[in-house]
Amino acid sequence: MKENRNIHHLKKKTRFPISKIKKIILQNEEIGKTASTVPVVLSKAVELFIKEVSTNVYKSLDESDHKITLEKLEAVLNSERYSILLKK
Repeated sequence: MKENRNIHHLKKKTRFPISKIKKIILQNEEIGKTASTVPVVLSKAVELFIKEVSTNVYKSLDESDHKITLEKLEAVLNSERYSILLKK
């Protein structure tokens, strides 16, 4: 019972719509049934990933230039830390 309350609490705090994440999961035929917590956890993971990437891009900016451009974002995403995301 306590676990259900925690899940309900997390659902309210997510920034990405759980229903859209469920739809994306259901579109993949290789994925069978999933627990109700999966979309909630994925939503939080996406939120943390975007926060980390944007923080790293911001740290890479010059003091005189505070504008995030596609080139600066790509430079961060092409670093070794995010190499697993790149298709080879």
